[in-house]
Amino acid sequence: MKKIEAGTELERIIPRLRDRIHFLELYEIPESSIESMKAKFLDPNNGLPAIIRNHNSIPWDIRLDCSAILKRMEEGNFHVDLSRGILTKRTFRENGKSSVSRVLDKNYPFKQSAFVVGDSHLRNGQWFPWQICALRDGAHGDIEGGISGNKLTGAVSIVLSSSGGGGNQMYADVDQGDTVWYCGTRGKNGEVSANTALLLQAANRKSDVRVLRSSKLPKVNPYRPSEGMRYDGLYKICSYEILDQATALHRFKLERVKGQTPIRYKGPEVRPTAREVEELRKAYR
Repeated sequence: MKKIEAGTELERIIPRLRDRIHFLELYEIPESSIESMKAKFLDPNNGLPAIIRNHNSIPWDIRLDCSAILKRMEEGNFHVDLSRGILTKRTFRENGKSSVSRVLDKNYPFKQSAFVVGDSHLRNGQWFPWQICALRDGAHGDIEGGISGNKLTGAVSIVLSSSGGGGNQMYADVDQGDTVWYCGTRGKNGEVSANTALLLQAANRKSDVRVLRSSKLPKVNPYRPSEGMRYDGLYKICSYEILDQATALHRFKLERVKGQTPIRYKGPEVRPTAREVEELRKAYR
C-alpha cells in the first residue's frame, strides 16, 4: 500500500477507507471466495497489515478495526453474523407478543475464554450487540451479571450499566470516562458478597480490569453506546470505600490505564458504527 500524502487527497480518502472497513466488519464472504479474499486481505504489502503499519497517514481507529478483522481472518473465522455462535429461540405468547432467548452454541469453534487478566485479544471499542456476545468473544464471562472473574484471577471485567440495584435500592456509580466509581454487590450481615470479594482481590493484586459500557446506561451519560455494549479498555482499581456496613457495600474507584487509544464514544471513530446499528435493527425485524 502506497503512502497517502497529506492534504486534500488524505481528507478525501480517509472517510471512504473508514466506511469500507466498517463494511468489511459485516461483509459475509462467500465460501467459494474465502481463500482468494483471505490472500488479498492478508497480503502484507497491500492488505490489512499494510494499513495497520501506516501510522503516519491512517487514523488510529481504522488501524485498530483492521487489526481486529485481521485477527479474525488469521484464525479462519469468517463468520460476521451478529448471532454467530448463538442459538436463538423465539417464543410466541397467547397475546400475540413474542420473547427471544439466546444461548451459546457449544459447537461454535471460535469461542474465547473470558477469564483472562488484561485485554487479551480484544481491541478498544470492540462492540457486542448483546451481552451473550461479549461472553462468546471472551470480553465478559457472565451472561447477565456486571462483575466477572473467579477465585483464581479475581475480577477481570465489569459492565457499566444502569445503576439500579433492585427494588428501591440504587448503586452509587459515577462514570466520568477515564475515572469510574463502581459499586460491588450487596452482601449480608456485614459480609461481602462473592462479586465484591472478586473486586477486592483485583484491587489487592493491582491487576487490570476490562471495562465495558452498556446502552442501558442513562441517556445523559455521554460515554453510553447507542446500542449493545462496547469494550472501553483496561482500568485499574485505585481505591475503595465502604458505603454501607450492614451490606458491606463497597464502591471502587477505577482509573483508565494510560497509553490506550481514546474511548470510542464520539466522532468518526465512534462504536457502534452506523452500519452496526443498522445490522442490529435488521436482527429485530
